[in-house]
Amino acid sequence: MPSVLEKPINSVMKTDTPMLKKEDTISKAIELMQKTGIQFVSVVDGFKTLIGTLCPKDILKAFEVPSILGGNIKMSGEFFASGLSRKIEEVMTAPAIHLEEENTVGDALRLFTNNQVDFIPIVNKGTVVVGFVSLLDVFNQSNQSSK
Repeated sequence: MPSVLEKPINSVMKTDTPMLKKEDTISKAIELMQKTGIQFVSVVDGFKTLIGTLCPKDILKAFEVPSILGGNIKMSGEFFASGLSRKIEEVMTAPAIHLEEENTVGDALRLFTNNQVDFIPIVNKGTVVVGFVSLLDVFNQSNQSSK
């Protein structure tokens, strides 16, 4: 019986991947995250080819205010609204780290560790998004195997 780390990643991945295009707004991404309960979005082109990822840390970049003084800066409602209307491509992480369907749970664990991310998109050989895996999915899998 193969160890958990040798299992193919497609045996633990989820296929209901939240996806948006780079032209979509931060506001739309937040709405999708709230609707799905998944704090991650694969950013794709019209053919569902992976071009980037978006997570809450990326979204915060839309609201950064440069300050030479440091400290707290009061954010106006106008500034907040302008951050929400920015395009995903302005703050997404690209190129996106990803795994292919043939990769293993061990490969995922290495990527999670080396890149400090919570979600990894899974692509087919044509880099079309077919799913995603979360760090919790990997730990749940190893926890189930140890029972």
